[in-house]
Amino acid sequence: KSIFFSFLFKYGTGGLIFFFSSSKASVHPDTGKIIPVFFRPPAFLPVTLPLVISSSLQLKAKQIFLCQFAFHVYTTGFTLLNGNCTTKDEENSLHQKQILLGVGAVSYASVLGAFPFFFMNRYTLKSPVTHLVVKRLLPAPLLGLMSAFTVVAVRSPEFENGIEVMDRNGKVVGVSKKAGEKAVKETALSRGILFGTTFFLPAALMHFVER
Repeated sequence: KSIFFSFLFKYGTGGLIFFFSSSKASVHPDTGKIIPVFFRPPAFLPVTLPLVISSSLQLKAKQIFLCQFAFHVYTTGFTLLNGNCTTKDEENSLHQKQILLGVGAVSYASVLGAFPFFFMNRYTLKSPVTHLVVKRLLPAPLLGLMSAFTVVAVRSPEFENGIEVMDRNGKVVGVSKKAGEKAVKETALSRGILFGTTFFLPAALMHFVER
């Protein structure tokens, strides 16, 4: 982390791009393919956190939809490019099934994220309780849930086909569906918790400031 921030402080955006491009995470461990710069693990939080915070500060359904659409497009692309590859996946370099699932998941998650605000504005629900639920309480768990949902949707081939399991020496010893299921569950859970809590913090802070 100290290396990352020293690059950012000393060289600015150019140094940040160099840091990402020179990272060991630039090559996918399963396929050996080069991962695009802004979809590498070091870029994940610097890209996603501003999108989450920006989305949490919006009040109109259209603005929320656009922010969450951009967020889900990026996280889904990141998941697609960094997920484990199964034997069947390697036969199809374009991952057509995952791309199709990703498009559907992004669309669904973006619409659902903005729907409570659209519903409130459409039917002019202005009671304090409605505002509290729709603007303060509902968006954070909804974003967390949708973040987990997109992970499961895009990486579903991992628990359907299984992923390669290696021994301590890095030698492939077989393919396991349980390992694939565990990997997807852990990633989905971590994404849900990370972005759900991140989305909630600005809203909670503004609530206490307004009081």
